[in-house]
Amino acid sequence: RGEITHRQEFAARRQIALEILSKGRKLKLTAPMGAFYVFVEVSQCLRGLSVEAWCEQLLAQAGVAVVPGTPFGESGAVRLSFATDEKTIQEGCRRFVQFSEGSSA
Repeated sequence: RGEITHRQEFAARRQIALEILSKGRKLKLTAPMGAFYVFVEVSQCLRGLSVEAWCEQLLAQAGVAVVPGTPFGESGAVRLSFATDEKTIQEGCRRFVQFSEGSSA
């Protein structure tokens, strides 16, 4: 048919996110199986902060919004959605990795 399905689009977006996030030396990824988000273990990046406070600093300093993974049973992790366009995923993941390494985006 030549049409790209939603499943194919999200698979491509997931791959982009995972490729960029995997560059983070302190990050551990849980690859999703069909979801539109990824859990990223950030406990080595917290610098003494709670996950919630780290998420707030990520938003304030890097302009990237994530949610703590704790309500989803993923303590020490954050949930990052890739339900957006590829350019936004690339930029957001780049900023996320940069922030996780200890510098603002």
